[in-house]
This record gives sequence, C-alpha cells and structure tokens, in this order.
Amino acid sequence: MKNILGLVLLFSLSFIEAAASENKPYEMPSTQVMPIQDSESKGQYELYIKLPEEYLKDSEKTYPVIYFTDAIYHIEILPTSIVNIMKDIILVGVSWQKDIKDDVKQKHGAHASRFEDYSFWKKTHPILQFGQASNHLAFIRNDVFNYVEQNYRANPNERSYFGHSLGGVFGAYILVSLGYQI
Repeated sequence: MKNILGLVLLFSLSFIEAAASENKPYEMPSTQVMPIQDSESKGQYELYIKLPEEYLKDSEKTYPVIYFTDAIYHIEILPTSIVNIMKDIILVGVSWQKDIKDDVKQKHGAHASRFEDYSFWKKTHPILQFGQASNHLAFIRNDVFNYVEQNYRANPNERSYFGHSLGGVFGAYILVSLGYQI
C-alpha cells in the first residue's frame, strides 16, 4: 500500500511540476511594460504604462499623466482607485532598477534600488549607495518624461506624481528640490 501511495504521489508531483512550468507572466489589460535605460547611470528600468479606455478613439486628444514609483506595488490598485476620480489620464509607473547585482538582490531584495533612488540623505552602507534621489529625479525628468511624451499623447503641462512610503519621501524631495512650497 505504501508503494502505491508513493507512486501516486510521485506521479502527481510530475503533473504539478509540468503545470508550474507552463505558467505565463501576469499581464494586466491595457497596460504596456516598456524597458527604459537611465541615460546617465545606464541602469535598466521598466515603465508600466496604462492608457485610458478612450485613448484610441480620439487621435488629437492629449492626456494628463500621473507618474508613480514602486510600479509593481501600485499598478494594480492605482487604476482602480483613480478611474473613479479621473477617467482620462495616463498612468506611468517606474520600476525598480532591473539590473542590480545578484549579491545586492540576494541580500536586500529585488527592490533594493528604491533605497538608493528615493533617498536624499547620505548614509554609509557597505553595499547600497543612499542619497541618489537627485540622480533618479534627473532620470525621470530627462528620460522618462521624454519617452512618454514622444510615444504617447501626454500633456507635458499636466504631470503629477504619486509615491507611497519611501516613494512618498521621494515625492516630498521632488517638491522641495523643484522650488515648490509645501
């Protein structure tokens, strides 16, 4: 009896393994994932771009854009939250750096670049380089804005930013560094 149970279990595991290997990456309707490189640091990122439902109906209309960091965390919830308030907007999420070193990824996770990119304070750390907010802001202003505005009907006079937690700290840094008063 134990041998039969063992064979059934072994046979079942092979089906589970086969099913797992057939999994496809998660795709979100109406969302494009576009690779982008920071022209200064050469770091690789991704943009998660969600267009409004009416985008293809009027080729002349331009749209405000909400840019946000920690794209993978927010791409599912922001469209649901915002569509009830503002229907005609483009959402652009900026991912964490995709090509971080394996030792950094193993020790601090795939999101390790957010500690560097969103922080404006200098801190000595054996692996991470805190205080790169000005460089990340330059990447967003020079590379991300240019890419979005050259490839989509984004209105350059109607940009907003959303960030949560450390991304919110980065948002405050943006306001202060661009001379806005809080």
